[in-house]
Amino acid sequence: MKEKQYSNTYNEDLLDLKNLTVPFVHSKEKAWDQLVHRMNTIDQTDEFSKLRPVYYFRIAATILLLVGVFTVFSFHYSKKYQTVSRQNLNVILPDHSLVTLNFQSKITYKPLAFRLYKQIVFDGEGYFNIKKSSSFVIHSGDYKVNVLGTVFNIRNRTDFFEVLCYEGRISIVSKVSGKEFILLKNSRFVSENNRESVSYFEDAAITPDWMRGEYVFENTPLNEVFYEIEGNYCYKIEYNNTETRFYSGYFNTGQDIEKVMDLVCVPMKLKYKIVGSRILIQPNE
Repeated sequence: MKEKQYSNTYNEDLLDLKNLTVPFVHSKEKAWDQLVHRMNTIDQTDEFSKLRPVYYFRIAATILLLVGVFTVFSFHYSKKYQTVSRQNLNVILPDHSLVTLNFQSKITYKPLAFRLYKQIVFDGEGYFNIKKSSSFVIHSGDYKVNVLGTVFNIRNRTDFFEVLCYEGRISIVSKVSGKEFILLKNSRFVSENNRESVSYFEDAAITPDWMRGEYVFENTPLNEVFYEIEGNYCYKIEYNNTETRFYSGYFNTGQDIEKVMDLVCVPMKLKYKIVGSRILIQPNE
């Protein structure tokens, strides 16, 4: 009984073998081509993996180079504003502070690096309205002015330096003597003929006289008065006098040149003659 059962199972297995199909086998050539293709793919992947650190290093080096170039450029690139005779100019700094330049004045700063290098070079006369909480340093002639959210006027002319503080607090440091002067509201610093002094003035308008076209002089050297007239009227004043004389008075830029010259020359016992763009001044005989 058992032998008959085994015989039937054997026969069924033989029938199943007849129904089997042999899987398709590639030719030798095609099998070789597939093997070579797989090997090349693996080699390329390995090569890219080897080059990946170099690739990222080059990207990082390029970025660092660009940052370095921009940094160097930022600290070398300067912006300059300059006025001529009879010209006033408003300049807005990168921190939104406002500077108004009087005639024949110049301001230079580095706009791209201003947040890191808050340094300004200034010459002439200008009114500074500094934004609250903003601070920087102004280099003007032999002096360094440290400001912090304040309002003031700087006048740096030949042999004369003056700072008027209208609001806030200012520190002025002499580059020659190293002395420091602190100005508070309504205080004035003057350097003239190697003499430095701090004084106070009465509470007045928040802007200097020149911004309203007015010039008030109190015991001012006559040469400085003539300089202000030259800058506001585009004349060259020729005054040859070795003696230092002082003038106290007033003129308004709305007045014509003859009126202004009369206001200055008559009390100083001088006479003048206008020849083209020149004004010749001589003592009254």
